[in-house]
Amino acid sequence: MYLYMLPIAELESPEANVTESAIARPTSDGGQEIMSATFADAADWLSRAQLGDVILFPPQFYLLTLLSELFREARTGSAVETDIIQRQRRSLHKLLDGTQKEDALEDGQTSVNLQIHWTEKVMSPKPVGFLADGRLVLALNEPGPELKDTARGGDYDRVVVLKFEKGIPRHLEVMKRADAIPRIRGKQDVKAFKM
Repeated sequence: MYLYMLPIAELESPEANVTESAIARPTSDGGQEIMSATFADAADWLSRAQLGDVILFPPQFYLLTLLSELFREARTGSAVETDIIQRQRRSLHKLLDGTQKEDALEDGQTSVNLQIHWTEKVMSPKPVGFLADGRLVLALNEPGPELKDTARGGDYDRVVVLKFEKGIPRHLEVMKRADAIPRIRGKQDVKAFKM
């Protein structure tokens, strides 16, 4: 999955069909990395995943959720106003370059997230328990074993919850860790869970 900013002119025109725009699209490399490419808004991908039309794994679902929050202002007709687009893009750049901090914790505590720059963030989703509805809670804060003794990490303040149906992640949701962890039941059930 790649993030590509469409030229603003493509988005301004009410008659422009962004999905059919004349932008350069990646082509297949024989199936090694790219089979095909489709461009859509982050919210569209999240909706498609919830409908079961596409498969998004927890890290991609998490990232698209963050993007959809930054780019949530409604379109005017089929176009987005230039000032809205530019403001959204500036917000994304500030987040990625570290000049805009992520959500602070509601009680005023300093979040662990604020200590890790986005270029250093990694995530290796780790099962921590199940909610009453049977969805698995995945913590996103720890790096994989290959980066265990480094300062790298992911998002401490959010988790992804989901159910696997025939090995496919479904019913995904990004939740605040503080909301999800107290609702966990059966932590021992996680020991038998294999991703």
